[in-house]
Amino acid sequence: MKRPLFSLSFPTHTTCKILVFLCTLPVYAHAEGGLTFGRVVGISKTRPVVAIDVGSDHGVVEGDRVVILNQDTPTATGIVIHIETNTSGVRIDRFEQRSPAITNRAIVIHSASDFAQSKTCELKFIKATSVDRVLPGGNRVWIKGGTRDGWQVNDQILIHRNGGVLGWGKITRCYANDALAILDRTREDGALCRRGDRVEAVGGVGESDLVRTRIAAVTTSRAATQLILAGDDSSGFSPGDRIELYRDGQYVSFATISRTNPVIRAEVTEAFQQSQTREGDVAILRPQPASGSAPLGRVFRVEGNHALITLGQADDIETGQTLFVFNKNAAPTRLTVRSVYPQHCGAKPESDDEPKSNNEPKSDNDPESDVDTPSQALRLWSCAATFAGAAARLQVSCIANEPVSWFRTLVPEGYCAAAPGEIVSTGIDGESWVVVARTENKIFAVRIEPDEH
Repeated sequence: MKRPLFSLSFPTHTTCKILVFLCTLPVYAHAEGGLTFGRVVGISKTRPVVAIDVGSDHGVVEGDRVVILNQDTPTATGIVIHIETNTSGVRIDRFEQRSPAITNRAIVIHSASDFAQSKTCELKFIKATSVDRVLPGGNRVWIKGGTRDGWQVNDQILIHRNGGVLGWGKITRCYANDALAILDRTREDGALCRRGDRVEAVGGVGESDLVRTRIAAVTTSRAATQLILAGDDSSGFSPGDRIELYRDGQYVSFATISRTNPVIRAEVTEAFQQSQTREGDVAILRPQPASGSAPLGRVFRVEGNHALITLGQADDIETGQTLFVFNKNAAPTRLTVRSVYPQHCGAKPESDDEPKSNNEPKSDNDPESDVDTPSQALRLWSCAATFAGAAARLQVSCIANEPVSWFRTLVPEGYCAAAPGEIVSTGIDGESWVVVARTENKIFAVRIEPDEH
């Protein structure tokens, strides 16, 4: 079905008037999980207003919020200010220098909808801000944000710029809207912090068991790749702890903490790395079996129908145990452990005629049609776990960029297959963050207040 060439004029009392001239466009509008998806079909030349091809027939009402995407890049957010049967007018706020264009995706959020919790992950936001000013000497900095933003005296922080860690230390004075930090470590090459550099908390992430920092330095030799991490022996890491390394939300490598005093050092397990580690990569503590949080492993090698996975005796893995491999669609494939080693194991997909245990955890959508075939499952760097379905809802640290107060671009640091319309995070005040769209390593989410559910 094609949408014909047309013109659309809104009444002048709406403070906007749009004339839309289009080539024919395919009808795109559809609804999913409290969201309505359409496209931009008109742009005002004089006012910050666009027309979208969904209206009252699609459940759109005045006051609904709208996110506009150009492929995978946000270009604007807005509020619906005028409704017609199959079209709506949206007052927009642009992101930076970006502007929406005809055919950009428009996602309408129906705030009164009953959004469901994600079945795969719960994102925990990392406390982050920026440097406001640097005092003489370079090791004392005022940061934007204080007690109102959750910062406290003795919070550990690191400062980074363009992938390089500039230093780390602790907050020594904290007020409502700003805080003073003293850096215990700065770069040996003399590079100093400056206004606008990014600030992140080191150690525990919110109300969770997650512990996080960044790589401050990498040294490579024939024997091994050694890492220095921002933080010290009070950051939550201990010798023998295993860590996973991420870059831009993607798994990079695996390492083991060797010491924590005077600085945190770790050694990379080369066989378990997808790519070379770099300064600035994120390091996340892998939970111990006794913690109650079962770790996720990675398929680091595939040989025919045999997978090698970064789960081993240290994770209480046993021969004959069932593992579940998750791909991007979150559908699990069952594997049986055939061999176990200290840090990894070997497993093969269960055959179709192999009986399944009655005690085996099941996904929320358990029809066999939703489960990957073995050939689909054995992909490098896919996640593997000892659980499936709702039991696999993991706590995952997340970087949040905030273009506007109710919209965030989220970068999960771990496995999260949340779908549009699902809640991925709930704040202490009861607000929820709902997925509206996602890319390979980013999630676009909007804030829903408790009284909007």
